[in-house]
Amino acid sequence: MKREKVNISNPLLFSMDFDKREFLNKYLFLFVIIAILTVFSYFLVLKNYSAGVAWDTCDYLTNALLIKGNPHIEYAVLPIRPPLISMLTAFFFWMVGEHEVVIMVLDCAAYIVSAAAFYMILQYRFGKYVPVAGTLIYACSTLMLSWAGVGYSDIMGIACALIFFYLLIMAHEEDKRYAIPLWVFMLFMIMARHTNPILVVVALMYVMFRWRNVSIRYHFYGLIAAIIAYIPFAYVFNKGYGGPFDYFSLILDNALSGYSSGGGTSPFYIPDKMYYFKQIDDIVFSNEFVARALIAVFLIGFIYSI
Repeated sequence: MKREKVNISNPLLFSMDFDKREFLNKYLFLFVIIAILTVFSYFLVLKNYSAGVAWDTCDYLTNALLIKGNPHIEYAVLPIRPPLISMLTAFFFWMVGEHEVVIMVLDCAAYIVSAAAFYMILQYRFGKYVPVAGTLIYACSTLMLSWAGVGYSDIMGIACALIFFYLLIMAHEEDKRYAIPLWVFMLFMIMARHTNPILVVVALMYVMFRWRNVSIRYHFYGLIAAIIAYIPFAYVFNKGYGGPFDYFSLILDNALSGYSSGGGTSPFYIPDKMYYFKQIDDIVFSNEFVARALIAVFLIGFIYSI
């Protein structure tokens, strides 16, 4: 039997499976949203920087200095604050210098990433245009803008959680290899916010209905990747707590004691459900043009969704 000769010079045999038009059709609106939110984030950083560092942000900045190894700081604040935003801030302190604006920029970056992850989740379910409306409503709400760029753990926790759930959907609906980064972002999600471990229960409920699509092998690889990613956290915890796993004991103690940051006993707690709407003039921007642009973008998303 004569073997047929393959012409390796034929570019069709080795062409990459990449359609530029399809790629732009799928992600063009995402790029536009990221560009819009990047502009908004610039003004958010200016607003928060001019207002000064918020109370909780001082704790996260202190932790970042501790992690970086500033000799003038002692370990005193670390145990009561989630470590992820402080560890990222410490890294950029090492890269660009110690300045409080770093944590504000990181917080806005998490805000943009959270919107992108939210868009990807909606796009998987609702197609092309509805995700744009939903993401604009999400990202341009006064609730999000009042905390984005402040330097708290809230936005970072939301970003990691949304990435986690996007990877969860992809790992059980599209490609089982997504299970590898899934475990890493589950770790980041827990390290970003004390209350985020409850979302693992939600994820387990989702997996129960998709158990036929579970790949034990890739989930095992993901577990190994998460253990490796935990090493820097274990080092910090061992130095700050006295044990590499004491952070999880703190989470458990908080859950059993009903602890919640900013709870009902706090003098700053405001039960008014319309607070973020009533304070829109103070929350949004001092720049009138940007404020009007923001309201216009929000209304476009809201009207389209209706």
